[in-house]
Amino acid sequence: MPDISDAVIERYDWSKTVYAGSEEEIPHDIPTPKGKPVKLVTYADSNLCHNILDGKAVTGILHFVNKTPFDWYSKKQATPEVATFSTEELAARTAIEQSRANRLTFMYLGVPIEGPSILLGDNESVVMGIKFHTGN
Repeated sequence: MPDISDAVIERYDWSKTVYAGSEEEIPHDIPTPKGKPVKLVTYADSNLCHNILDGKAVTGILHFVNKTPFDWYSKKQATPEVATFSTEELAARTAIEQSRANRLTFMYLGVPIEGPSILLGDNESVVMGIKFHTGN
């Protein structure tokens, strides 16, 4: 498993987009965060040629909290895809939905979260495309 503790995170200037000035909506009924903050990192990938008979890919997702595996997900995708981009995008979308749920769970448990959640993948166009569409 790669060590990403020293990874440089590029920040995009969202001030000239529709996301300018947007902030994370924090529910009003969550407890006050206590303790040391945690860093949430998610790895997402897909395997296009997993099943030769029906052409369906497999999504694999790992969620980490401070370099400790917290949650995992592995499932055959519902639709057959002919392009790697499509399978990677489905995996990334699933990872983002799960990451948002994990983040909200930690908020409701009163755990402080350090910075934004990080999504890592092996397809740059998918990661940058997801980043562009979600504003994260």
